[in-house]
Amino acid sequence: MTLKISLFLWVLLIAMNMQAQQQGNVVEYFGKERVETTDEGHVLHRFHQGLMLNGAIRPGMLMGNQDVVLWLMATGQRKQPAAGEELIAGFPQRQDTLRWEAVRADSNHLFTGMQRGWLYAEFESAERQIVLLEATGHTMALINGLPYEGDHYDYGYTLHPVELKQGINTFLFSYGRFQRLKAALVIPSQPVMLLRRDMTLPTVLKGAHMPLHAAIRVLNATRDELSGLKMKVMLASGEELVSPLLHVPAMSQRKLPFLVPAPLQLPEIDKVEARLQLLDAHNQMLHQIDVMLKVQDARTYHERTFVSQIDGSVQYFSVLPSLSDSAAQPLVLSLHGASVEATNQIRAYKPKSWAHIVAPTNRRPFGFNWEDWGRLDAFEVLDQARRLWQTDSLRTYVTGHSMGGHGTWVMGGTYPGMFAAMAPAAGYPDIIAYRRTGSDTAFFDHPHYQMLYRSALHARMTAFTENYVQTPLYVLHGDADEVVPVTQARSMRDILAPLHRHMAYYEHPGGTHWYGDESMDWPPLFEFLRRHKMKPVSERDTLVLLTANIGVNATNAWLTIGQQQQNGMMSRAEAIRSPKSLEIKTANVRRLALSDEAFGTLQVKQVTIDGQKVSTGTKYFYFDGKRWKPTDNIPENEKHPGRNGGFKTAFEKRFVLVYGTGGSEEMQEWNRRRALFDAETFLYRANGAPEVLADTLFDEKQFAGRNIILYGNAETNRAWNKLLSDAPLQAGEGYVQVGRQRFEGDDLGFYAVFPLKGTNDNLIGIVGGSGLTGLKAAVQNHYFSGITAFPDLMIFKAGWLLNGLEDMRMSGFFGPDWGVDSGSWTLSKP
Repeated sequence: MTLKISLFLWVLLIAMNMQAQQQGNVVEYFGKERVETTDEGHVLHRFHQGLMLNGAIRPGMLMGNQDVVLWLMATGQRKQPAAGEELIAGFPQRQDTLRWEAVRADSNHLFTGMQRGWLYAEFESAERQIVLLEATGHTMALINGLPYEGDHYDYGYTLHPVELKQGINTFLFSYGRFQRLKAALVIPSQPVMLLRRDMTLPTVLKGAHMPLHAAIRVLNATRDELSGLKMKVMLASGEELVSPLLHVPAMSQRKLPFLVPAPLQLPEIDKVEARLQLLDAHNQMLHQIDVMLKVQDARTYHERTFVSQIDGSVQYFSVLPSLSDSAAQPLVLSLHGASVEATNQIRAYKPKSWAHIVAPTNRRPFGFNWEDWGRLDAFEVLDQARRLWQTDSLRTYVTGHSMGGHGTWVMGGTYPGMFAAMAPAAGYPDIIAYRRTGSDTAFFDHPHYQMLYRSALHARMTAFTENYVQTPLYVLHGDADEVVPVTQARSMRDILAPLHRHMAYYEHPGGTHWYGDESMDWPPLFEFLRRHKMKPVSERDTLVLLTANIGVNATNAWLTIGQQQQNGMMSRAEAIRSPKSLEIKTANVRRLALSDEAFGTLQVKQVTIDGQKVSTGTKYFYFDGKRWKPTDNIPENEKHPGRNGGFKTAFEKRFVLVYGTGGSEEMQEWNRRRALFDAETFLYRANGAPEVLADTLFDEKQFAGRNIILYGNAETNRAWNKLLSDAPLQAGEGYVQVGRQRFEGDDLGFYAVFPLKGTNDNLIGIVGGSGLTGLKAAVQNHYFSGITAFPDLMIFKAGWLLNGLEDMRMSGFFGPDWGVDSGSWTLSKP
């Protein structure tokens, strides 16, 4: 049984929940199917009683959470709690007395009242056995001390294979978005199966004859890796297609891409029946299910699937073609709000006679605030749409509502010269200013916080005024908006209006956060977009580019900032071109590049950079600290726009997760589960499909062109010495060393990113530790968030899980040459 909520019901949900939640988009489900029944086995046990520890988590923004329970787990102090037991949490600037309280689930098996805390429960198993954890409403689970991804948006997707030990098994669940939890243990009906939960199925388009991309979760509730799998798809009309599938690690689930044949003849009804058969390496059937594929008309609202270059997963987007068949029409990129599906976003628009509209997913309905992987998803969909319709490259527009309005502020302010016009609706420009809550407030002035802030500066949109004034802007907001206050729009109006020559601003009288389709599909807004067109790149004579991270954006038309002097600090380049000369002014720029369009048809004979005349015989320039010099392109072993760092960027390009198999049994199991935890989180938050494998199976040649994420250290992960033997960071049991700086102890965790040697644009990320305690200190994977900030390197003691930045030991950025001495660092005493 599933639940679908319409646009009308979504509006009602906003109104009903407004009293309970005062910030963020409060929509729970909008066009998304929610799992309501368990079809994968029979329920062994439902959790009905436990102990709740509220107040144990202090949410953060850039730095992630502080968490008493995770700290106890990492430092080996976690034990079976008792009702009434008190804990003293020494959070910075205050101490809290926390108490484990006995609680019971209600008649619907729901635990309620979770407030920034954890629920503890137990199950005594008569034997060692494999079960499935089915749980909803939590952000994370610790099962017998090992981490598992949660279901904090309460979709009902979670179904983790778990091996219970004989005797008492412990379960800890952290609170989720809606402060409610339901959990059960299920005996699987079979050890390997296809899951109906969270399928990405294609739409069959009338008149299309190419195979279609799809993805489905494969559950492996066995102790063996599954390799050589195949998916056989049989349509009721007779067409068949067999696709090889990626491997599935033991005791895990993975969402695997496959192909669906296009039917040669479409049925009279609007659905096509398909049978999916999971085959093993010997073509023996392991499981099969029947599904229905929608049939849609490509001339009106419809959905399309594609394979993402970020991680090889299958994603979808929604489109609304123009009513006109004329070639090279404009394209409108529309970004949805939090919890809104792209399918519903696109259907809030009426068809246009002059433009196509495309709505990406942000990887999920909540996604990444259109930052990080959400931003990348938008660009992938933009590329798909441009190729689909061969659109007018000078008339691409960006708009969006709520979180999508924020995305519009981000995209328009980050990429001057890319969009002919931008139109945020009910959006907040800066998410930190919008949601200034949590433990971060205690650390605003902390030196390590400044490093984190630098790594997030590229999304602090109020700092990018000079980028905005280059793009025509229409701001739409309801003056009675109770979710995103109209002051968010007014603040940007006050900043930009005195400077912006092409800005329109409209407050809808009495308009709430959603007051009907006109909250987005506002005729004057679309008329504003239609009127604007960019100049060709070669005709743009005055350019300004502000960027804080050249890996996010480095280019405006024909001008590129190829390297910064200081990472994470604002860089600026201004170029003014006259018929015979080109003058450039810079700040915090180490390398510049000019494309051929910089010279156009003009007879530019003189280039001046920061008052210094330079040669016109080259397109690349380098600042040595005193003078600008002509040079070749950026050396591949240095930082450049394609590989600039920030730890999170290691997860942006077809990454493979490699866990160490060295050390004690407990350490081996922790590293394996930690890698699977990241894979589960990226699946849940990004609809992703990352590869997970042991260091003993890692082959550099097999994964050429991929980013690599290592778990462990040089003594526990065999891939370390293959990839990082000459890296400036080395770590083993009892120590972490960066250049000449050495930290000792077994409780040091770290996140780091380095270039993958022998490649021009690949990275290695490390989730490491100096011992089991240090590895557990790195348990939180808040890097899969559109809000958090991670510089190139962070080293911390286990106490940072409780004390935050007070227990950070080193943070910062490697230099332009990826060196330590040329970098920017904050150090604390060892």
